[in-house]
Amino acid sequence: MAIEKKIAFIGGGNMAEALIRGILAANTARFDQLMVADVSEARLVHLRNVHGITIKKNNREAVAAADIIMVCVKPQVMDAVFAEIALETGPAKLVISIAAGITIGRIEAALAPGTRVVRVMPNTPALVLAGAAGLSRGASATEKDMAISREIFGSCGRAVEVDEKLM
Repeated sequence: MAIEKKIAFIGGGNMAEALIRGILAANTARFDQLMVADVSEARLVHLRNVHGITIKKNNREAVAAADIIMVCVKPQVMDAVFAEIALETGPAKLVISIAAGITIGRIEAALAPGTRVVRVMPNTPALVLAGAAGLSRGASATEKDMAISREIFGSCGRAVEVDEKLM
């Protein structure tokens, strides 16, 4: 199933690039549906040159332009990122976080009310498209949100829904 939505990656590190590579290889989305914001200009240029995706200079611009937001930053900067993007979130946005240790409750509390949240724990074999990911839904996430999330992470291996307490 192809996802016909704009997807913004907040953070363009190794896991984000693995997801981008998997999404493109599996035809889950087209390169012109993907965008990335990162603090490193060199990383942005690399991702644009290698994958042909759009680069954004800041997180808020990327979130405003997207339907699905993939938060792929280190746990220690999550609060700052959420504070920056919160005004651009809400019921129309699906926010998928891969930050270890950051609970759905913490994510939902930091974003606009009604934001659809999915928390995902991918593993490092996803870097070679052979990973496994556990997915948990937030209070406002729909079955369609979970199907989209499974499709995205299934592009890099296996993706299964689990209770958050099992993460």
